Amino acid sequence: MTPRILLYCIYVCVTPQILLFPCVTPRILLYPCVTTKFFYLRVLIVLIGIPLNLLPYVLALLLLLPPIRYNEVSRVLKVFKETLGNGYVRMELACILDGYYLCTSAGIIFFSSLKIIKLLQFNNRMNLLGLTFARCWDDLRVFFLTFAIIFFAFTTSFLHHLHAAARGIQ
Repeated sequence: MTPRILLYCIYVCVTPQILLFPCVTPRILLYPCVTTKFFYLRVLIVLIGIPLNLLPYVLALLLLLPPIRYNEVSRVLKVFKETLGNGYVRMELACILDGYYLCTSAGIIFFSSLKIIKLLQFNNRMNLLGLTFARCWDDLRVFFLTFAIIFFAFTTSFLHHLHAAARGIQ
């Protein structure tokens, strides 16, 4: 990614948030909270909007970190050049930054999708989807809990095997 494209991405991502967040969000969020004794925060669309306003700042910070990624890649290339491609190189920092970037982007897309679904409830098909989720919520809650437990167990097992294999390499 060239610096010009990177700066344009940062500008497009951050400028609307910087311009709108200080003047719009406190007025939109705090005034109804105070007047309704914080009942306003129990509305789903408001709870979706809070992370949707905050996640672009995190994404912008991750976009501002290319010097760290560039230095990491330079270090890796230096080791490869010195060892003629036979050296062991740790790329954990680059992978961690990439993972944070992907998770933040996924969060923005997820919360945006929820907000769009909420805004499109006038459409009968979207309304039917919402009604289906409302009726199946108890079963879905059990499914999500089961999925989270199995996913955590799989991830932990995978990391355990990965660390065991890494100890075997050293």
